[in-house]
Amino acid sequence: MGERGVWLVPDPCGLFCSSVAWFLIFFADYVTCVGIVWPWLEQTRLLHIAVLNFWAGMAIVSQLVCMLTDPGAIAKPTPDSENKELESQDNSGMRRCLKCGGIKPFRAHHCSVCQRCIMLMDHHCPWVNNCVGMYNQKHFLLFLLYVLFMSIHVMILLIARVVSCASFDYTHKRDYWRARRRNPSPFQSPIVFFEAIVFGLFTLVMFCDQLSAVFSNATGIDQLQNTAGPQRSTCEALRQVFGTPLSIYWFLPTAVHFSFKKGGEDEREMIPWMSDVPWEQLETPPKEFFRSRSPLLACRKSDTLT
Repeated sequence: MGERGVWLVPDPCGLFCSSVAWFLIFFADYVTCVGIVWPWLEQTRLLHIAVLNFWAGMAIVSQLVCMLTDPGAIAKPTPDSENKELESQDNSGMRRCLKCGGIKPFRAHHCSVCQRCIMLMDHHCPWVNNCVGMYNQKHFLLFLLYVLFMSIHVMILLIARVVSCASFDYTHKRDYWRARRRNPSPFQSPIVFFEAIVFGLFTLVMFCDQLSAVFSNATGIDQLQNTAGPQRSTCEALRQVFGTPLSIYWFLPTAVHFSFKKGGEDEREMIPWMSDVPWEQLETPPKEFFRSRSPLLACRKSDTLT
């Protein structure tokens, strides 16, 4: 899992929940487009169908990218490097995880499902079958955002459809058969409407919770442990999560690369934190680099292991 290959957590519960999420998105999209929009709207049907398919497609892609992206797993120690790390542990100040045995930087937490220490781990989400960490929090936010947009769009269409039905005069056969022909199955609309309400509220709450964690620089686990990173401006917090200044890439599930300011310089250095990159292959030793340039990722031996 993640060793020079595709990152995928082999958790049956997570895979099942992810499949359920895909089914619910496709079901809501199909019923709304085929059963409601197409037989009801004539002039704007193509526009609504295109927008609904865009919300559904971006939600699915964001969920898949979030699921298949290394969230920030710390490299597993090899037998050779493990002895060297144990010998130099007192001098370097590096922590070691008591569960997986790997090096554990500050604000890294062990996930019992992934069996790895995850950098800036917020929580393990079964709906994406992955941890939400520093490399896929952007994709998780986009997944929530597009599901929220789709839920709002579906609710608006269903409410408008109910209001339009009230305008028909059912005493005339023409209006009766016209309304009957344009109405979907009596079971589909209530199910989709209930689904839109539930998932709309759920994603809205989760999206606000994630934004709060981003702005406060404290993940869900950090909040439980009453710890947090250094305070940042709102723009800097969003740029660190999305990887770039405000651009179209904020709304696309593209890869994220963290940037760290060089001391006294305006330029930035892109450091990929991947589980298959050995510590010794970094251009700058991790302890000196992170302590001197990024208090967010500073390794401190005195921190309590979790």
